Amino acid sequence: MAKCINKRIAHSNRYGIPLSPHPPIPTSPITHHPSPTTHHLPPTTHHLPPITHHLSLFLLLLLLAGCYEPRESCADINAVNFAVDADRPCPNCCLYPVLRIAVEHKVSDASNAPNLVYADSVYRDGAGNAFRVRDIRFYVSNVRLVRADGSEVHPQDSLELPIRLPDGSRERRNISKNIALVNRSTFTPYNMGTFITAGAFTHIRFTLGLSDIANQTDRAALPDSLNSHPLASEAMYINPNNGYIFNRLQIFENLLLTDTTFSTIAISGPAARREVELPLPASLIEGFNVRVTLRINYLRWFANVNLKNDPPATLATKLIDNATNSFAVTNVLLEIQ
Repeated sequence: MAKCINKRIAHSNRYGIPLSPHPPIPTSPITHHPSPTTHHLPPTTHHLPPITHHLSLFLLLLLLAGCYEPRESCADINAVNFAVDADRPCPNCCLYPVLRIAVEHKVSDASNAPNLVYADSVYRDGAGNAFRVRDIRFYVSNVRLVRADGSEVHPQDSLELPIRLPDGSRERRNISKNIALVNRSTFTPYNMGTFITAGAFTHIRFTLGLSDIANQTDRAALPDSLNSHPLASEAMYINPNNGYIFNRLQIFENLLLTDTTFSTIAISGPAARREVELPLPASLIEGFNVRVTLRINYLRWFANVNLKNDPPATLATKLIDNATNSFAVTNVLLEIQ
């Protein structure tokens, strides 16, 4: 703006228009008379003519207005980068809020509970059997927030993925991006998709496992661009007929840290799918990302379990039922970034 004003000042001065509210004060002539007496002149006050003063202010305002450059930015109040001072909307520049799920992996319900530790720490099941954890990972999907009237708000994004049909043929279907593969080794929140909403909510709901259509995803036909997608996990994929493992636990039954022998408990199929609902009193504002933090108490998973004597089917049922009751909401944050 300063550069623009200077150029306009230079242009106006070509025509002798004063741009300062106080132009140079003319000097009054002094006549010297040959006399030994010193003459003291009374001070002279020069007043700026009112017309010149008003003209100067008008020109200054005109210069400022002429140098104003309209700002192009996001003008959608639902966007996280909404600019209240935008003069005109910019094309495809708005960034919209997302729903994020952060997870605290704990071994107690206490607020200061210790974290679940892989390999080194020793835990006990409901029968008193000691064990160490090598790895736990499971799918969370269909996360949504619930209002007092029971209505649900879901993330909006979807992906077109290859689906293997029961007859062996393939077709492409739109599947919600609202899927996360939760693992103790992942420390960043899970992005569940674009989430544009506002107002009061009372609960959060989500699924442990995958929907039937997501479970039919043909992993071998996924494009390279989806290598980091939760459904691209080779460790969780069984085969085209059975789809994915919903919940996988790997356990060391020998307490010696040097013993690397472990057993795997793989829980899959529609019977292993569970719905979770938790209290979540929150009031959301448009234009903010929403981060919900969930705490998991993994020792609840093993509360009535006998790792040594329970049959595999019984063990799987107990673990998934216990997992359903192991979650709690610890925090809800509204974020710009």
